[in-house]
Amino acid sequence: MLPTLGDQAIRYHLDNPIQENDYINASWISEPAFELPDSLLSQLPDSQPPQPQTWIASQGPLDRTCYEFWRIFLHPDVARRPKVIIQLTAFEERSAVKCARYKPDEEESPREFSPYRTVKPDPSPSNPNPRWDWAPPDQAQMSALGRIQVTLQSKQLGPVPRDGSGSFYRKNKLLVELLPAQDEQNQQGIQPILQKAIVTHYECTGWHDHGTPDSVEPILELIDSAKADSKISGPEDSAQSTSPILVHCSAGVGRTGTLIAIASCNAQLAHLRSYNLPDHVLQNIISHLGPPRLVLEPRRIPALPAELNGDLVARTVDFLREQRVIMVQTPGQLDFVYKAVAHFSASLS
Repeated sequence: MLPTLGDQAIRYHLDNPIQENDYINASWISEPAFELPDSLLSQLPDSQPPQPQTWIASQGPLDRTCYEFWRIFLHPDVARRPKVIIQLTAFEERSAVKCARYKPDEEESPREFSPYRTVKPDPSPSNPNPRWDWAPPDQAQMSALGRIQVTLQSKQLGPVPRDGSGSFYRKNKLLVELLPAQDEQNQQGIQPILQKAIVTHYECTGWHDHGTPDSVEPILELIDSAKADSKISGPEDSAQSTSPILVHCSAGVGRTGTLIAIASCNAQLAHLRSYNLPDHVLQNIISHLGPPRLVLEPRRIPALPAELNGDLVARTVDFLREQRVIMVQTPGQLDFVYKAVAHFSASLS
C-alpha cells in the first residue's frame, strides 16, 4: 500500500532525510469542513466551530523503519509532533507478521532503533532484477542521526465494557529518547529535534485485519480518551489546543480509516446537533461538507452519487480517501462506521 504521492502537502516527510530519502509510509489526514452558503449561515446561531483534530494515518512500522517512525514523535514543532499513538493491530495475527515490535514488551529492557537507508543491490544469477535492500547510512550521517531508545514507563488496562468482555486496549506510557544527545557543533546538516518525549500509546490487539470489533462502545471511548491525551498544555498552548494523533494498523488504511472516519463524523455531528436544527436543515448542511483545505487537488477519485450528498458518513469517507487511498477498506468496516455514528448520534438526543 502506497501513500498519496502526488500532493506533497499530504504525504508525511521526514525532516532529516536519510541519504536524501525522506520517505515514510504515512499521510496527514485533515477532517472535512463545512463550506456553507450565506443562506445556510443565516440559519445558524453564532458559534465558533470546534478546532478539527489532525491525524496521521500510518503503515505499521517495519523492522527497518522503527527509527524513522519514532523520529516523528521528536519533531521540534508542536503542531507536527504527535503525543498519542493508536495501534489497531496485533504484532502478529494468525502467525502472520502485521507490524514490527517497535516498543518494549512487558518483560523487556528499553529497546533501541537505528536508521537504515534503501540501496539497489547488484544483479545476481539468482536475482537478476533486484528491487532494493536495507543498509546503514554512511558513518558520518549515522553519527549525526544517532539512535532512538524507547522505554515502557507504565501500563494500564482500559475500561471493561458492560458486556463483561475484556478491555479493548492497553494504555502505555513510553519514554522516547535520542541517543546520544545531538551535538550542536556536529550537526552534519541534521535538523535539531527534541532529545526526549513522553508518548501515550493505545495498544488494541483484538481488532483483526479486514474485520470489525464486536461492539461500537469501546471505539467511542478510545477516541474520547485519545483526544483528551492529545491536548497541549503549558507554554506551547498558544497556536492550537491539540496535537496530531497517529493511528496505524498494518497497512494503515482499513482499521485506521475506520477509526478516523468515526471520529471525524462524530466531531461534525456533535457540533451540528448543538444547534438543535430540524433534520431537513441538518441534511442540507451535510450536503455542503467540503474537502479539507489540505487537499489541494480534490476529485482524484470519482464523485459520489448525488443521492449521497446528505450522507455524513459517505461524504466523510470520500474525503478521507482523497488523502489516503482505501481508507475504510471493506463493506463490513463501512457498516461499522454507520453503526458507531448512529450510536453516537442517539447519545446526543
